[in-house]
Amino acid sequence: MGDGIVVQAAVGARVEHNLVDGFNTRSGGYNAGIWAWNSDRVLYQFNEVTGGHGTRDSMAYNIDGGNNGNVYQYNYSHDNEGGFLLICNGEGMVSDRNSVRYNVSVNDRNTSAPYGVISVVCGPGTPHAGAQQHRRHQRPGHGHGQQQRARRCHLP
Repeated sequence: MGDGIVVQAAVGARVEHNLVDGFNTRSGGYNAGIWAWNSDRVLYQFNEVTGGHGTRDSMAYNIDGGNNGNVYQYNYSHDNEGGFLLICNGEGMVSDRNSVRYNVSVNDRNTSAPYGVISVVCGPGTPHAGAQQHRRHQRPGHGHGQQQRARRCHLP
C-alpha cells in the first residue's frame, strides 16, 4: 500500500471524517497519508492519519505541486514515521495561499535529512510553495526530543 487519500485536479473538494490507518506499508516510494496534486480550494478537516511507515515522505499530510488555497484544519495525526506535514512543489508549478491550522500531531517523527516533523523541501525550478502554519500542537514528551528541521525554499 502506498498513499492513503489523494485528490487530483480538483476544485473545491472536501476531505473530511476519514481514518487512514497505515500507509506506505509496502511501497518503497514517496507516499503520504492525505494529500492533493494540482488542486485548488480543497478543505481537509476532521481526519485522522496514523501508522505511516518509512521516511521517504511518509508524512501524514502533504501540500504538493500546484495546490492553491487549500486548508488543513482540525485534523489529528499520530505515530507516523515520516512526520506531520510536507510542503513541496512540482517543477514549474505554483502552490500558494495554503493554510495549516488547528491540527494536533502526537509522536510523529522523522530523523532523515532533509526531513523533519514539518518539512519545507523544494526541488530546483520551483517558483513558489506558499503556506501558512497557524497553530500546531505536539504533545510534550513525544517525538523523542528530536529537533524539528525544515529547509526553506526561495519564495519570490
